[in-house]
Amino acid sequence: MAPKPLLDIFKTHIDDRSAVFVFPSAVPAHFWLRQLCEMYRKPLALERFIAWDEFKEHCLSLYEPDQKPANSLSRMLFASHILEENAQDARAGSPLFKELLPPEHASDYAPFISHVGQILPSLQTIIERTGTQTFTSDSPSHDPYFMDLRSLYHRYRDFLVSHGLYEPDWVRSPFSSQGKTWVLLFPDLADDWVAYAPELSQAPSVHIYTVQDIQIDESPGGAAAVPVQEPLLKMLNRRLLQFSSVREEIRYVANLLAYLVHNKLLGVVDIALSIPDLEHYGEALLLECRLRSLPMSIRQGKAITDQSGGRLFSHLQDCYQSRWSYRALKNLLTDRALPWKDMKLIEQFLSFGLTYRCLSGYEISGRVVDVWEETFTRLLEQKLGTPYALINLKQFYRQLKRDIVDIVTAKSFETLQDKLMYFAGNHFDRSRMSEETDRVYARAIEELGRLIETEKYLADCSTGRAFPLLLTHLKNTTYVHQSEDQGIAVYPYRVAAGIAPKLHIIMNATQEAISVLVDPAPFLREDRKRSLDISSIDRSESFITAYGIGPVTIFTAPERGFTGYAIPHQGLTAQKSTIPPLEDRYKMEETRINLEKAAPFSIQYEAWKRSQRAQRPYSTAQDIRKAPINMEDLRESLYTRLTTKKDPHHISPTDINRFITCPFQWLLTQGLGIAEPQLEIETIGQKDIGILYHAILEAFFNQLQAEPGKRIHSNELEHYKALMQTLIRQKLDERRSGEGAFQESVYEMLFERIQEHLFAYLETEIPNLNSCAVLGPEYPLRRKYPELGIYLAGKADLILMNNNGNLIILDFKTGKAPQKRELWPDAEGLVSNFQIAAYIRMAEDQLSTSVSHAAFYSIEERKTTKVIDPEGPTNRSPLPVVRTGYEPVIIKLDETLAVMVEYLKTGRYPVVEPANRSICASCAVKAVCRINFSGGDKE
Repeated sequence: MAPKPLLDIFKTHIDDRSAVFVFPSAVPAHFWLRQLCEMYRKPLALERFIAWDEFKEHCLSLYEPDQKPANSLSRMLFASHILEENAQDARAGSPLFKELLPPEHASDYAPFISHVGQILPSLQTIIERTGTQTFTSDSPSHDPYFMDLRSLYHRYRDFLVSHGLYEPDWVRSPFSSQGKTWVLLFPDLADDWVAYAPELSQAPSVHIYTVQDIQIDESPGGAAAVPVQEPLLKMLNRRLLQFSSVREEIRYVANLLAYLVHNKLLGVVDIALSIPDLEHYGEALLLECRLRSLPMSIRQGKAITDQSGGRLFSHLQDCYQSRWSYRALKNLLTDRALPWKDMKLIEQFLSFGLTYRCLSGYEISGRVVDVWEETFTRLLEQKLGTPYALINLKQFYRQLKRDIVDIVTAKSFETLQDKLMYFAGNHFDRSRMSEETDRVYARAIEELGRLIETEKYLADCSTGRAFPLLLTHLKNTTYVHQSEDQGIAVYPYRVAAGIAPKLHIIMNATQEAISVLVDPAPFLREDRKRSLDISSIDRSESFITAYGIGPVTIFTAPERGFTGYAIPHQGLTAQKSTIPPLEDRYKMEETRINLEKAAPFSIQYEAWKRSQRAQRPYSTAQDIRKAPINMEDLRESLYTRLTTKKDPHHISPTDINRFITCPFQWLLTQGLGIAEPQLEIETIGQKDIGILYHAILEAFFNQLQAEPGKRIHSNELEHYKALMQTLIRQKLDERRSGEGAFQESVYEMLFERIQEHLFAYLETEIPNLNSCAVLGPEYPLRRKYPELGIYLAGKADLILMNNNGNLIILDFKTGKAPQKRELWPDAEGLVSNFQIAAYIRMAEDQLSTSVSHAAFYSIEERKTTKVIDPEGPTNRSPLPVVRTGYEPVIIKLDETLAVMVEYLKTGRYPVVEPANRSICASCAVKAVCRINFSGGDKE
């Protein structure tokens, strides 16, 4: 049969009211219904334009008045029932399945329900191919996997018979025309066309037009009556355009669409896009089109559980399975698509969870601990001061938990429906639910209603696990949001094959992306497929041809995709291809330039115009990252805020270190108190451990200072260890008393870690401190600079005095101590860390004696970094030095403090120089500063 124009085919049958047009899917069926209604200016019956699956149901399915066809719901219930039986058999030592579901996973079968349900329709074909002979070593049936499938087949067949069901893919009636004429368009795009082609080809009432039987209609009055004369479309029509990257491909397509739409060459309803891997392309394409004021309508369905309103069911399961973890509850309660009744109470509840570290429930000694309940109980019993209304929070949590438990443990779908209704009534204000969320939620409840009816019909297959089955079903149920807004239609690849809009662009036309392989048994390994002579069918060429039936079709492909380099599909580049090869590069570049010179797109143009109407252009004179603050009251206010600790006019060594790192960062963090919000629970971090170490060491040296003589004696090491052990217990108990229940086990685990490190410190350092007097831990130091009107003030972790009357200064670090190069002038004479220098300056002035030793000690690295030591430098390192050798750093400290005060008084808080911007990567306030996004450093 010679190819015919598609419109001629329609014209032949359109007036025959018994003629029904059958398409591979609903998308082309609905497309051509609309097109023909407009073309012939008369109404056409909706039931005359149907999809392939609906045609099979009408004409090829077995009809028995006393039987029902099996569907996805009945298959799921059977799969759940048989897997529950297998789990019970596995516990008894004789599982039904050996390889289909490994015995060690038999009890945790929920993730396999969907997989087993999808296998069921293909079982009869597999069993027939394995043969009915007895098991032999050379037979496929000897394979344990096929033995499992045979057992599954017999159990499923018995299930169908006993419940009056039949599997549509197992039995079908001979074709029945039902008195109608059936026009099959592109049937070879259907996955199972091969199985039906021989029979349907012989039926006189069936007219078959495969992809090869249909040609493009280029007649003046045909479907090609569109502005193909537009030079740009004429040049690009039936071309494959290649781009260096996905980003370039998307921007080119967006520019092309904007050019055509904004110049009124095409309307948005005249254009369609088909994109494989739409999940990755969709967001970037939407962004580029929004920037150009192009409305888009992405026609891609998502699982109900992936959409607002449907996510609720996954949240509920996560809360239950994670033992009411903070993260799961936060994800549920902060889902803004859900109209929670009391958001203020929810915010307090989550803040409480962060404060008292209610990370997750846990099991100890066979007892499951609810961390929220335990924390509420502890705080209420101990009557500790807390800003939270504990009774209200406890009642809210108990109600929420009880409602979720009732849902997740419901034994029947009918009970589950009631519990979901109670949950919504207790916690939601449905009047505030968005229309989109309400539609998805309503669809989920509708699917639950279908499960209720199926469960009633198959009552003996209930496993008493209603919620996991509902969740499995919702994850496999696709919902497409129906938007009333018009826009350029965007489809996943394959779905829209057979439509003919005025412009159809197929993006990402790479070998991997638009290859269409029909696999009759995707659940079988390749070697098993070969043993049964099952092979995949390549439909790629047919789909490429079907996409080319429209007036203007353009294929685009990136040379580098999201996962690496890619090549165009061979069906587009081979000599036999109906798509001409890539146009010359200079024409592509010429086209790109023409598009970029097109009329401005509204959003970009309006943004540019607004910038031109701005009152004043950007100036560094108004940017305090680069220029002084010119408002006196603001300068003084910031000066007061930054120099007032307990008393005014005080600067600490930490202030100096932060200032020389980046003055603007210091202003934001210390002056304005900007910090990243805490969104996740940290059971115990380095800061918390550091506070614990310092508290323990402070208590330890205070105890030594209270003993007779106030001196350290190396021969009392065991006494010191016993004292240290007692203090560790004491400080851990003090910290634990103000924490939530989860921290019980955390602090218990910390004891061994802290004790080990502090014992190591005693063993290493006490001999070096023999006979030294303890002046005090957390020793307050202060030195006045009259000429600057400022005090340098801070607390040294520990100050001792040796027998010669010289001072020993120690600073404890939990992790890494400062490196020696930070404590000594670099090639430009700059010092990065003045902490020890500041302690020396204050201590010598305040205690009227010199420092002979100064060092950092890293507790967990068990390492001493000496800064001042009478023995002087070793191993060619600048440090340690004798006290007089450190005088250049002390002088540099005074100079830096003077510069710092000058900056404070003149309101200068600049960001670091461009050469030192590497520190911005780890800056906690870079999202506020944004210096790297400010347009450079030009004046």
